[in-house]
Amino acid sequence: MVKSQFKSFGFWFMIAVVLFGAILFFSAFLNTRTEQQKQVCLISGPIFSILFGWQLWRDASVILIDKLNKTISFTNLFTRRQSIISFDDLDGFIDVYQAVQAGRIRVIYLVRDKKFVKKLSSYYYSNLDELQEALTPIKYLGLQNFNIIKSVKILFNLRVLK
Repeated sequence: MVKSQFKSFGFWFMIAVVLFGAILFFSAFLNTRTEQQKQVCLISGPIFSILFGWQLWRDASVILIDKLNKTISFTNLFTRRQSIISFDDLDGFIDVYQAVQAGRIRVIYLVRDKKFVKKLSSYYYSNLDELQEALTPIKYLGLQNFNIIKSVKILFNLRVLK
């Protein structure tokens, strides 16, 4: 069995951005702010918190790959809700490189019915190569280009692969 290992920077950075958004929102209620500053804080604070919080909520899972039983379990870090996917239920997996401010991060997407169903990102996990090695019984569908259109399709759970 292979268990994911969190990369502390990615996880804590996301927590910090969510907290920054909350602080920004609540700072709008300080009397030292102008009306324009208050409006910026009231709008941008929740946007930061919701966007980054939702992504963290969705993506932060403890992953356990069991090659013997041919299953992958995802346990959400916050809710402790577990979902288990059988290797047989997947079409395969792909590699993608996504641009971030610090450079590029590698992401592995698990594919079912030409949709990306789960994401393993080097932004969160320090042992992505080890996780990929444990996925070897699953068909490797290759390296894919990533763009904004695919990102929107992933967001709305639409077919990404042709």
